[in-house]
Amino acid sequence: MAYASLIAGLTLVILGSMLWKFKLVELLAGHKENSNVYKDNLAKVTGLSLLLLGFLLLAESILIFKEIIKEGAAILLVLLSIILGTIVTALLSSHYSKNK
Repeated sequence: MAYASLIAGLTLVILGSMLWKFKLVELLAGHKENSNVYKDNLAKVTGLSLLLLGFLLLAESILIFKEIIKEGAAILLVLLSIILGTIVTALLSSHYSKNK
């Protein structure tokens, strides 16, 4: 579980930084190129949200490697973090995806 959390965290940190710094909102599912959205705000909020979730998963993987978090609790914690983080990111991005 520690390796899964580590890989997921690294992936989300890379994706979040690409969204935030380079404003690559085209990577988001359902984004239409010709839509009138708040592209800068959408990229910033979604990117930072994914970065935060990625760093949370990286911290969890370190705690799992050091055996501070036991294997049974680790599965539940990582899944809960991913599910809640995805819901929060979706809610934040849907707010900025509305037309101007």
